[in-house]
Amino acid sequence: MPEGHVIHRLADAVTDTFADRSVAVSSPQGRFDVSSLVGVPIERGEAVGKHLFIDFADGQVVHIHLGLIGKFHFEPHAEPWGEVRLRITDGVTDADLRGPQWCRIITTPRRTRWSPPAGPTRSAPTRTRTGATRGCDAPASRSPRC
Repeated sequence: MPEGHVIHRLADAVTDTFADRSVAVSSPQGRFDVSSLVGVPIERGEAVGKHLFIDFADGQVVHIHLGLIGKFHFEPHAEPWGEVRLRITDGVTDADLRGPQWCRIITTPRRTRWSPPAGPTRSAPTRTRTGATRGCDAPASRSPRC
C-alpha cells in the first residue's frame, strides 16, 4: 500500500505536469463518466494522508485512494494499455490510474471533510485548527499536556 510520502509525490507531479493546462480526461475502462472534466484546467494536486485530490478550475475534484494495489503512473503520451480507470493527458504526458480503491468525482465543499484536523501541511505550512491550543495558555510547567 502506498504510504503518504508517495501520495505527496503524486500530488506534486499532478501540479507540476498539468496545473493551469487544459487537459483531456477519460475513463478507458468505462467505470465512470468524466465528460464534465474534459477541457477544464487542473488547478493542483493535493495529498491529505493517503488521499489524493485533483482540483479542477470549475470546483470539481477527483478523489483517489490507491488502496492496496492502485498505481498512478506518468508516462509519455501513448495508447492506454491494461485496465486504466482514469487517464489525464495534455497530449504530451499521460497520467494513468489503475486499480484504485476509490476514484470518484466530488465537489469542493465535500472535499473539505478530508482536510487535516490540525497542524501544518506541505501545502499550508502555517495552517492550524482554530482552538487547537485551547486550555494551553498556562505555562508549560503547569500544563504538561500542552
